[in-house]
Amino acid sequence: MEILIICPSAYLSFVSDAFFEFIAFDNHKSLQIQNNFYNYSIWLKKNKYPEEFQQVCDILFYNFLIESNFIDEYKGFVQTEIIIKFNSIYSIYQDAKNRGKHPEEISVCNDIFDKIGKIYVKELAQDDPIYVLKANLIFEWELWRGTDAYAYGTDIDTTYNNIAEIIKREEDLSSESLYFCEAIKEIEEVNIIIKNIPLVSNVVPKTDMVYQSGKKTRKCSIKQVNEAKDWKQLISYIDSLVRDNSGIGKDKKQYGSFILRYLSLDNLMCSSGERVFQNMMSWMFFLSKCNEYVVKKECQLRKDILVCFDEMDLSLHPAWQRDIVGYIVKLVNNCYKGKNVQIIFTTHSPLCLSNVPKGNIIYLKKSDECTSVDTNEHKETFGSNIYELLDDAFYLENNSAGNFAREYIQNVFNEIKILKSINAEIFRIYKKRINCIGDSLIKNKLETMLINILVANKGTENAVNIIDNEIKRLQDRKHDLLKERGNDSTKI
Repeated sequence: MEILIICPSAYLSFVSDAFFEFIAFDNHKSLQIQNNFYNYSIWLKKNKYPEEFQQVCDILFYNFLIESNFIDEYKGFVQTEIIIKFNSIYSIYQDAKNRGKHPEEISVCNDIFDKIGKIYVKELAQDDPIYVLKANLIFEWELWRGTDAYAYGTDIDTTYNNIAEIIKREEDLSSESLYFCEAIKEIEEVNIIIKNIPLVSNVVPKTDMVYQSGKKTRKCSIKQVNEAKDWKQLISYIDSLVRDNSGIGKDKKQYGSFILRYLSLDNLMCSSGERVFQNMMSWMFFLSKCNEYVVKKECQLRKDILVCFDEMDLSLHPAWQRDIVGYIVKLVNNCYKGKNVQIIFTTHSPLCLSNVPKGNIIYLKKSDECTSVDTNEHKETFGSNIYELLDDAFYLENNSAGNFAREYIQNVFNEIKILKSINAEIFRIYKKRINCIGDSLIKNKLETMLINILVANKGTENAVNIIDNEIKRLQDRKHDLLKERGNDSTKI
């Protein structure tokens, strides 16, 4: 049986590398012209991170949620407030140098950087993502043609416009020519899409290092997501660019999307639990579309698939621990039609098992020497509530309370049991300690013990007076609190 196994870190790097193959498809490297543009493309591909792939992966998953109407029943995290910007050639190059990744084969870039740097205005680039794209295209054009930027204009916009006119009139049908023609179209299309998206709001000047550039889509709730036109148009466009890369390697198309080379999406602003949940869902979706999204044949999806999740419950909110299995199953049924899919996951959370029949569960126990299968009889898990699941001795060893709480209760019990004398103050102290216990049965038992000792020491009449005084004290305190709060429910 052919198997595909998902491992969070190592497999993500493998899929990420395969995804970014579109930057320079080199399956037939011997047939390609080893020019400066090709060498730069190979270098750029090597400098892509899994985090950048995850950004695109999230967007593709969001687009799937919208197109399939799965979003109507999806209760997971959806980030609609997305910052879109593009990495400039300067930031990419400087970052690579800082990390010691400055290969000799693209040393020619230094001269081009200097040329373009004389007409590149950083302040304009901070507030105009399209300006960054234009500068990047000029840079790539010079790498390919070996021309001088000054021959086409004295500023970025003029230079770009003149080069764009030349590209549009280009009759050469080489793979690079085709790439630059499509790059011009992409810049024009993305300019229309982000035109009405507002800039990121900043309270610091542009000269400040924390100044944030880019455009940010408007935030909306998951219930209003169908009204978020700018957001929907953006994610749909990015999805279309990824799909268009499927033409690489066919005919003369050797390079994929220009926009995707430099795209930077700040849509990872979520908690650790939200990130874990979204990663599982977006990776599962992406892998179902490997044949469409990845050029590399080694990463194609097979018919028989084994999906493994280790510690599925980690970082997840209890409600998500309870529902994650259901969401994964729904996603598989929707995206893996015609495939034979088996899912195996490990977990320490009984909440994850409320959607799994007992017959599909293997319980493991750890001894001093090894880990073995627990052959004890366990309760049915499927459809069980949390109380029934926790009642199984496998999880809490018949101790529903934590060690600290159990020791606390035991100490209170032991102290009350040996009390020789008691007065109103001691009664109040122990009453306060008992009141913080949540188990009503234990709480009532300790209160009964305390009152019996009080009656034995003080007599019934005195005991009643002490209890009445305690009740009156609490009622007076309640009255004072209500008076302080008044009619304002926000006060404490």
